[in-house]
Amino acid sequence: MILKRMADGIRTQNWFTVIVEIFIVVIGIFLGLQVTEWNEEREESARTKQVIETLREDLKSAITYEILFTDQIQNGLDAWQKSFEAGKRLPPYYFLTPGSDTPPANTWDALLNMRIGELVHPKLMFELAFYYSEREGVGRKYIRYVTFLEQEMLPRLKQDPSVFYTSDGSRLKPVFENSMDLLQSWKNESVNNAEWAKCLADNLEALAVSGETCVPALRFDDSEQAVFKNEAAQ
Repeated sequence: MILKRMADGIRTQNWFTVIVEIFIVVIGIFLGLQVTEWNEEREESARTKQVIETLREDLKSAITYEILFTDQIQNGLDAWQKSFEAGKRLPPYYFLTPGSDTPPANTWDALLNMRIGELVHPKLMFELAFYYSEREGVGRKYIRYVTFLEQEMLPRLKQDPSVFYTSDGSRLKPVFENSMDLLQSWKNESVNNAEWAKCLADNLEALAVSGETCVPALRFDDSEQAVFKNEAAQ
């Protein structure tokens, strides 16, 4: 219809009509593009909100479980140490999580498929990827611990507790002593991960892209290898 009026205007040299019709066409195209852009921005905002909320819920869930587990582990280790110092010779303290031995990994994989990298700042994206990689690695450490429990410790629990101790009963056999050291180490790493997750959840809430990093400082424990330092110094 508009094209017919424009053609009639050009044929009759009614330039006012032609200009008006061109103006109407341009305005129509502009409004159409603007509406499309508004719809895309609204959909993108909704997608970003959905992705961020999914991530924050996963991080908050991780914090809850890590605090629950680490508190229970510390209480158990403290109780065992107290009984040992009182002269009791109980089996080594051990810890088994209910259900799966590792945290769910499909949340991060699902968010990668939702192109989360397009929604958050590269710095925040890197720290999120680093956290989930570290969480998976700490989970593997726990798997190795549980494997030891199932193969070496749990089968001996029905025997006399002395099987866990040296012949004079002064200490646990090294392999069982080491199992509790590993559990303490896993607990400490879980505490660090809980603090890391809280920092990331806070940054996600504000979509922060600057400021201090959430990545924990690396702490190496080589206290048991002091002899090598002394050798190197000589």
